[in-house]
Amino acid sequence: MRLKYVLPALALTIFYSCKRDMIATSGDIDKTTKFTAAALTDQTPLIGIVSVPQVAIGMVTTLVGGPASPNIFPSPAGIAFDVSEKLYVTDQQTNQVKKIDPNTGAVLAVWGSGQAGLKDGSPGQAQFKSPQGICVTRDGRIFIADAGNNVIRSINARGDSVGTVAGSGIAGFADGVGTVPKFNHPTGIAIDAAGTLYVADQLNNMIRRITNGNTVTRWAGQLTPGSKDDAGSLASFNNPTGVAIAGDGSLYVADGLNHKIRRIVRGIVTTVAGSGIFNHKDANGREAGFQFPAALCSTSSGGLFVADFFSSARYIDEHGKVTTPAGFAIGFADGLGAAAAFNHPAGITATSHDRVFIADQDNHAIRQVRIQLAVATLAGNGHTGYQEGTGIDAFIESPRALTAGPGGTVYFYDGRGNLRKCTRDGVTSLVLPAPPVVPGLGLATRKIVVDNAEGVYVPDLFNTSIVGIRNGVTSTLAGNDKSDADRDGQGAGATFTPLEAMTTDGFQNMYVATAAGHIRKVGFDGRVTTIFTNSALANATVRLAYSHNANGLYALINHQTVLFFSLTDHTTTTLYTAGGPQTPSLNDICIDANDNSGPYVAGADNKVYHFSGPTLSPIAGQGIAGDVDGPTATARFNTLSSIASFARVIYVADMNNNRIKIMDAF
Repeated sequence: MRLKYVLPALALTIFYSCKRDMIATSGDIDKTTKFTAAALTDQTPLIGIVSVPQVAIGMVTTLVGGPASPNIFPSPAGIAFDVSEKLYVTDQQTNQVKKIDPNTGAVLAVWGSGQAGLKDGSPGQAQFKSPQGICVTRDGRIFIADAGNNVIRSINARGDSVGTVAGSGIAGFADGVGTVPKFNHPTGIAIDAAGTLYVADQLNNMIRRITNGNTVTRWAGQLTPGSKDDAGSLASFNNPTGVAIAGDGSLYVADGLNHKIRRIVRGIVTTVAGSGIFNHKDANGREAGFQFPAALCSTSSGGLFVADFFSSARYIDEHGKVTTPAGFAIGFADGLGAAAAFNHPAGITATSHDRVFIADQDNHAIRQVRIQLAVATLAGNGHTGYQEGTGIDAFIESPRALTAGPGGTVYFYDGRGNLRKCTRDGVTSLVLPAPPVVPGLGLATRKIVVDNAEGVYVPDLFNTSIVGIRNGVTSTLAGNDKSDADRDGQGAGATFTPLEAMTTDGFQNMYVATAAGHIRKVGFDGRVTTIFTNSALANATVRLAYSHNANGLYALINHQTVLFFSLTDHTTTTLYTAGGPQTPSLNDICIDANDNSGPYVAGADNKVYHFSGPTLSPIAGQGIAGDVDGPTATARFNTLSSIASFARVIYVADMNNNRIKIMDAF
């Protein structure tokens, strides 16, 4: 089938082969995206990181096929993973569904005789006609949008029988059960955790829903094409082609001829990204441009990958910022970022954080995109001095003691003792000036604590009391300046020896390590209690990180040792000891303040690591002092004094480069 449509931006009538996937979500529903309510509202466009040009770059390789060997997948469309990370691909020209090994490209199973038709039965006898979207459930069932037949098909979990779920084979529009419903070129398909199927019914300009009883209903859209955000049938689409389910149950739609990404929550349709103009533009939310987004898939990191048909892989982060990890011009080339080329990417799927596969339709290939994280400067220009501003307009001298607060705003001290903050869009501003302007607050190198209401808590001049700062007003939360011992109590009745580290659970308590060798819990009501005593903490340089998932505290001691203090059974475990190239000294440790991923550590060897028990996995940094942004493997830092993370974005205080740097953690 060939369809005629108008590209508004070009005012051209173009005929194109309707070979679109639409997404095939992985059956592993638990690994879908985690968009935050704050980031995605139903009323406003998304706002992202405006000062960071790109934080993800894709290295593209060809798994199987290509222009020189087009026979395996002459026209691949839909692509999806199962829970064992095997790939399933629909091919429109061969009228088949194939299962392949994602490591070798070897074909492991085939469904469909190769002859176009509508026939149920065994894998070799069954017939499809231009199958497109595909999804796989956790228990191994496969669902296919059989576009040329205008029906929804299924393959049972054993893989030995093909059936028809809904549709009569006649193009049209009708709701109902079994063979009563009618579709008009269904292309995208996804399944939610409850087993409900969602279908991008392309030429009906609708999203249809199929319950477990095989009842088909309209979920959103109307027969007349349009681009209206509204509820259910009051909303409108224009050739929707791809669908994907997010972890919160919301549905994302690749709205092809509107050149937009739409979202449906409780039946309400909103626009997430795309201006509606046919162009390639990386930008925030509705300022971005797409060129017929054909398919999309959610990721465990909180974003969406999009197969933009003309002709690149796009990424939308959890704040709505659209970037291009790979591709730009139409062609066939493996390589990094814009050096790679696709020829009408029609389907896309992702798993395991960094494995993205694309059905590259007119290159007759399955391509793999290995996402390479990239380091970018959020704020600071490398020069010493003091000046507030946005991005590189700010002067940030020797940043340290970095802490992530609500929404990803980071708080830090500069080398002059000023307490400052930097928002996710790179805007730096003063929280509290250095002494002697404000007597009693000293040049701190200890971590700051920020509560969920953006109250800021810091050690005082002698590090023997905790001062709270809210709306520019300072007051003592706990402790006093006449202390020579750790004594529990309330407010000023409690005493501290010098405070060596601070962290918080973000809700009710902060935790501090003192020079006397204690870890103490401090409620935001000022109540202080001692919960651990360990001689390794005494008079030591300590950094603390609270883990909600593990219900305990990671303590980095003297840059050499990581202990874990369990708040469940009050045991202490040694996790790491530095001593050699494989176990470098560490400068700081953090847990993600939003989703508890991590721990992440800043190495004294100018590398950023993910920490798991005694194992350090490098995330970024070449290990050579310098000031280089770009792909994480080639990035360079110069003394990582501190690290923080929020919503799977990592921030580092690159002290000797006088910058705050940022990278995604997916």
